[in-house]
Amino acid sequence: MYRFNSKIKKSKKIALVTEQSFFCLSRHRLVVEARIPLAKISKISLIKNSAALMQLSYEADQDLPLETLKRTELIYFIVRQAEKYGWDKPKLQQATQLKIPKDRTTSVTVSFDTSKQQTITQTKVL
Repeated sequence: MYRFNSKIKKSKKIALVTEQSFFCLSRHRLVVEARIPLAKISKISLIKNSAALMQLSYEADQDLPLETLKRTELIYFIVRQAEKYGWDKPKLQQATQLKIPKDRTTSVTVSFDTSKQQTITQTKVL
């Protein structure tokens, strides 16, 4: 799995999915960089032009953009767990752009729309 950092660079990570949570681990030290309870995932954005890019949205405007070759299997597992435990199912949405958090107040939007030129914009989050 690849995770995008604030400079829009991909870094290899290890994804670990349990019945209750999604973990993003660093490859070298096996340190947990992100833990997302599956019940808190409210939306999954799928990039139309890619079979691997997606973004998990959770907890009031928190986003985790990532690239994985097992995107379909991951989405299926998250939806099945929501059904099994009675959680709200995450909304599946097709998108042409990813919102990558730069820091706590700013995010960078990367567009993957092939009909337009590649644009990167910064957005202040209030």
